[in-house]
Amino acid sequence: MRADFGGFSYPGTVVEFCAPWFRVVFSDGDSADYTGFELAPLLDFSENDFYDPRLWFYDFSVIHPMEIPAFRRACLTYVEGFGLDLPPTWCNAAGGAGTPRRHKVASEHDDKAAYIAAEEEHLAGLTQEFLGLAGAISAAFKPRGDRALHQGGRGE
Repeated sequence: MRADFGGFSYPGTVVEFCAPWFRVVFSDGDSADYTGFELAPLLDFSENDFYDPRLWFYDFSVIHPMEIPAFRRACLTYVEGFGLDLPPTWCNAAGGAGTPRRHKVASEHDDKAAYIAAEEEHLAGLTQEFLGLAGAISAAFKPRGDRALHQGGRGE
């Protein structure tokens, strides 16, 4: 997250949560407490993060994702890709009245094929990332042959 103080922008990290407060420690050592409503617009969230399924597991009662500007933009772009419009009260922060943008889609078949291809590519990338991490973790905990010999094993 980033917050501006006295004309300077400081990066911060959420280090603690005690409902409804988030404790943030900034790069200069200062700290501040924010409610989810105050914190949401300050979060360093990219529109690409919207497509990462690992970021969808949290308590929506604490910070509503539509309060995070990049999340809201990505969500609107995503649903517009299917020719859908969200209710205006969903489109702006704090449930404000907004006008959803209209998006014309090509043919239904092209959209489905493009969507499926993009999803397959994204999931393949995530799978490779997870497999790489699993392999690294497995290798870190794999007993070495010489250790097995010292413990009376064959070391094979």
